[in-house]
Amino acid sequence: MRHIKRKPKQFIIMLILSTIYIMVNVMGNDSVWWSIAYGLLIISTVMTFFITTSDEEEINEQLDQEVKRLNMPRERLYQVTGYNRYEVSKSEDGQIIFWIPMSQKKVLLKKLKGMEPEQE
Repeated sequence: MRHIKRKPKQFIIMLILSTIYIMVNVMGNDSVWWSIAYGLLIISTVMTFFITTSDEEEINEQLDQEVKRLNMPRERLYQVTGYNRYEVSKSEDGQIIFWIPMSQKKVLLKKLKGMEPEQE
């Protein structure tokens, strides 16, 4: 439910598009049970994609906030995390993005939360 509250427009658009897709493909199908199974499969796939995308954006924001809280330069960030410049980048709006799997992002977030801010 929190994912829907964070991105209501994206949720509605995905739901409408998947419904239209199901309706178009079900029109030529004679079996009701296959139509229901097909519809459930499409909706569950779309919801899984939606939730995964929302989680990914949320943890990226948390990692960015932690890096900014720690006031850590990029070179120091590479040393602390063990990731290189291909795995850590900065977006156009200044957000630090980690190009690593979700499980590693969660471990990294715990590690960064346990650290003290850098002194200048």
